Amino acid sequence: MLSGNTVKTTMLFPVEIKQEVELLAKELKVSMTSFVLDSIRERMERIEAQRWEKAAAMMADEYLNDEALKEWSGFVGDTHD
Repeated sequence: MLSGNTVKTTMLFPVEIKQEVELLAKELKVSMTSFVLDSIRERMERIEAQRWEKAAAMMADEYLNDEALKEWSGFVGDTHD
């Protein structure tokens, strides 16, 4: 379902992909637009998750290899309650 601002966009698909999308959309009882938008959203979510995983791995590596970060992350001391 579309919500908010929308814009009409023309996209070119290979014939076999368009036919498969039509069949899948019909099978799922959704419009082709909904099927394509859902597919794009799912792909965008996977890319975003991969970005976060990559950033987390980079930071984990930093904490393992940077002495200043090791010292800071292991800080135990006075705290203000």
